[in-house]
Amino acid sequence: MAHHGLRGTGSNDVVVNDEFVPEERTFSFQDPQLIKRSGPLYSFPFLFIAKSAAPALGIARHAIDVLVKSSAGKPARRDDVYVQETVGRAETALAAARAYYFDVMGDLWATLLDGRQLSDRQIALFTTAFPHVVGVCVEVVQLVYKATDGGAVDRKGPLDRCLRDLGQHDDTEDTRPPSEWLRRSEPQSD
Repeated sequence: MAHHGLRGTGSNDVVVNDEFVPEERTFSFQDPQLIKRSGPLYSFPFLFIAKSAAPALGIARHAIDVLVKSSAGKPARRDDVYVQETVGRAETALAAARAYYFDVMGDLWATLLDGRQLSDRQIALFTTAFPHVVGVCVEVVQLVYKATDGGAVDRKGPLDRCLRDLGQHDDTEDTRPPSEWLRRSEPQSD
């Protein structure tokens, strides 16, 4: 048995090798006939990817909180215009990424709840939302890191873990855009 996970988030995954899993506890993304449960959660096989953005959003949120908390007792840093501007930019970028992700997921979920098929545009937005959100979160953590004068890595503190975990998260997920879906997506009039 092997343990994997991200240090900053405290997550742990367990990998079990050479164990039997009964067929009734399995399903295939390639064969819709094998999906045994009904309802919106199971009608779009790749919905499990939706949870992937949450750790990145949480890591970026934590990085901002660390900067604000560590600056509170240091008037020179707290009152520094660059630090204040960094916190503002980081908060805005994170809020926008989070709102975008919730918008894409909300639209997708509403369609699935109604029992309708997802459009090519919805699939494209769903597929590209994750790499967009993770990319913004990486930028947020880098902004915060720069505002601490780069001391985070040397101290092995919380920002060090944020940088490492987001880098790991960004590298381990497939973030290639579905260009075929994007080419076929209908134009938006709103």
